[in-house]
Amino acid sequence: MGSGRFYLREIPAQGWLMIALTDEEVLGMEERDDKKGVRIIVSKDFYGGELVDEARALEAMRKADVLILTGDRIIELAIRHGYVNPESVLRVGKLSHTQVFKFSY
Repeated sequence: MGSGRFYLREIPAQGWLMIALTDEEVLGMEERDDKKGVRIIVSKDFYGGELVDEARALEAMRKADVLILTGDRIIELAIRHGYVNPESVLRVGKLSHTQVFKFSY
């Protein structure tokens, strides 16, 4: 288990706010499942932003339009706070990943 911190990157995109969050300890990891044809790359270029605590990660999730989450701890946090349906989590090797699109009408 890591330090409890997460890498946070805010990505403004055409009027939307995408938030990428990953567990600190999985930055730089890559896992693949050749059977499923799936690969998860936790690249520093994409995820490597500000190192934040749980409170700041939750604040970012609240204001996001799109969430891109990788890592068991950040996904468990998002599930506990109602942002992620546990059935929507993809598991590849040692990594878990999910994406959430929040829409309002």
